[in-house]
Amino acid sequence: MENDYESTHSIELHCLLYVSSAIRLLSEKEMEHLLSRARARNEEAGVTGILLHREGSFMQYLEGPKDGLAPIYRIIEQDPLHTGIIELINEPVSVREFPTWSMAFGTKDVRAFAYMDRHASPLHPALKPNQSVASPAVCVLNGFWNC
Repeated sequence: MENDYESTHSIELHCLLYVSSAIRLLSEKEMEHLLSRARARNEEAGVTGILLHREGSFMQYLEGPKDGLAPIYRIIEQDPLHTGIIELINEPVSVREFPTWSMAFGTKDVRAFAYMDRHASPLHPALKPNQSVASPAVCVLNGFWNC
């Protein structure tokens, strides 16, 4: 997702990867609301990424300008739908891993199959089993997704 600002200015890209636990199983409506808010906020800030959900745990990878990531992460930290946030990676990156996704989504919650049919993003090729990846963040995402 290259926005007009990025195409005319040199920006330092930054990435953030964290895990957290849902406070309870979220309803389809809660997940839809969470994703629609995240996508709108991310697009406005020039942030892209992916949110993975598996058995009550979340792993989210965000990338974009550092000054766009910081306020989004503060909102995430204050969200009452999850707890136990553990920041795994927070560092500069040279390229985006998910340039066209304001917030891709994947879940392995068996209750969510109908929801996934409507809202799932095609998985990044690096998240398929047995893929070799260069990015440490995508390697961690792959492990979470394929464990």
